[in-house]
Amino acid sequence: MSMEIVFHGRGGQGAVTAVEILVKALSLEEKFGQSQASYGIERRGAPVLAFLRADDKPITIRSRIRNPNCIVVLDEQLPNIINVASGLRDGGIAVLNTYKDPEDIVLGVKLSKMGVVDATKISSDIYGQRPIPITNVIMMGALIATTELVSMQSTVKAIRHRFKGTLGEKNEAAVDHGYNLTKVISYE
Repeated sequence: MSMEIVFHGRGGQGAVTAVEILVKALSLEEKFGQSQASYGIERRGAPVLAFLRADDKPITIRSRIRNPNCIVVLDEQLPNIINVASGLRDGGIAVLNTYKDPEDIVLGVKLSKMGVVDATKISSDIYGQRPIPITNVIMMGALIATTELVSMQSTVKAIRHRFKGTLGEKNEAAVDHGYNLTKVISYE
């Protein structure tokens, strides 16, 4: 298992936090993970990139991921603003926050799998209405449902390590909803 994943989000959605939690979850399974972030102009609501490398063996490369084999899009409006599939390898995987059916989505890249979930709605149900919906943990569940990168058990342990109390409980519910409500389509 060797994966390079780019998370596309907006400042305030938790893309960087999601990648950090997934690195912890990987370590709980004695796998290796590496996280990086790129903030651009660094303001709330601006596009943000977070990078995750995952492998069964130690990771020695430290550069930014330019040709991922998976993308995770936390904000449903980002594909209208930027090319989220830029650099995505043919045969890659896309995990998207959208209310659309996978059959109605065109990214311009041949995919092996696509996972979709309406994370914006789930966020509103769990965390309440916000100007920038918190979708990171929901999309972690969607990523796991689509790729089986790491187990849900390890992910929940990593969430509990990072968040306590009510927020921890909400995040556990969010990752569970993301996992269970993701529609996965395989193109192979």
